[in-house]
Amino acid sequence: MAPVNANKGSLRVKRLRHAEELTAVLQGRGRDFWVTFLTGDFQVCKDRLPKMRVSSSSSEPVYAHEVFTHVFLAPAPSAKAAGNRLLESFGLGLRQKMLLGGERKGFVIVFVNNAGESSLAQATRTAKMHDRGSSVEDRLNRTHLAFADVPVAGLDPAADESRGAFLLTCVSDRGLQECRRHIVTSQWHDSFRRCLIAQVPDCKSATECFCAKHGLGLRNTAVRARSRPGCLVLLLDRRSAPAAPVPAEAA
Repeated sequence: MAPVNANKGSLRVKRLRHAEELTAVLQGRGRDFWVTFLTGDFQVCKDRLPKMRVSSSSSEPVYAHEVFTHVFLAPAPSAKAAGNRLLESFGLGLRQKMLLGGERKGFVIVFVNNAGESSLAQATRTAKMHDRGSSVEDRLNRTHLAFADVPVAGLDPAADESRGAFLLTCVSDRGLQECRRHIVTSQWHDSFRRCLIAQVPDCKSATECFCAKHGLGLRNTAVRARSRPGCLVLLLDRRSAPAAPVPAEAA
């Protein structure tokens, strides 16, 4: 990759052969990416990269090279349409809306940060999660957590693989979707990347069985659970920031 220098940072630039190759770039990125497009030949597009802006909640402009470490460019007969196909497949990322503009030949451009979570993703996540006007559905749509519904036996290999770096909790008298809503409003939501949910007929029994096999993980105290149907929740893959203190469950 060739570097593009700018005032406050640099981007490592890679040219791909086809826009379809950008799908591999976006795999596993969550929402931490920025898709856009430019028309013109490769050198023209490359020369414009240092001045490209990404959206910001502040009045000051934020440039892509200040936020991201790498940029991938891929040619397409209609750069806008190819970019929008990526957004339809992977979500809007850090954008607020789909790409606009004419259908012209050019390059689809994907900015990513290979040095961890980008500053723009951090700022967006913090603003959304602390915005009292943000609905639970909006938080659920924008969460970085990768949810998966599994049978209760599916929690065991994940816990073993984590080597104790997990947080178990439970939510009584709620189904899978209601459980997701509960998790995205919890205070430890920002500390993990993955969330496995298993429906159980008895939260207390299932919790005791799990902890007997795997211990307390990152907890200092046992999970408070009632003998009620509900969901066991296993949070995995800690983010760089330390996990928030574990509050008492409203089981």
